[in-house]
Amino acid sequence: MIGRSRDPDDGRRVVFSFTRSGRLLLEEHRNTRADVVAAVLGEQFTEGEVASLVAAAPLLKRLAGGISP
Repeated sequence: MIGRSRDPDDGRRVVFSFTRSGRLLLEEHRNTRADVVAAVLGEQFTEGEVASLVAAAPLLKRLAGGISP
C-alpha cells in the first residue's frame, strides 16, 4: 500500500508514497464517505437546510484554513 524510495536530491531522506493499490483504497474510502454524507443530507435535511450548508461551505473552508497548521 505504501512505497518507499530515496529522495533524489538528498539520499539521506526517504520518500513515502502510495502504491497504485494504496491510492485505489484511499479513493474508495473517500467515495464511501461522500456517499454516506450525501445519503444523510438527502434523508435528514430539507432543501433549505442543504442550501444553507452549500452557502456556508466557503466560509467553513476559510475557517478550516485559518486553524490548520
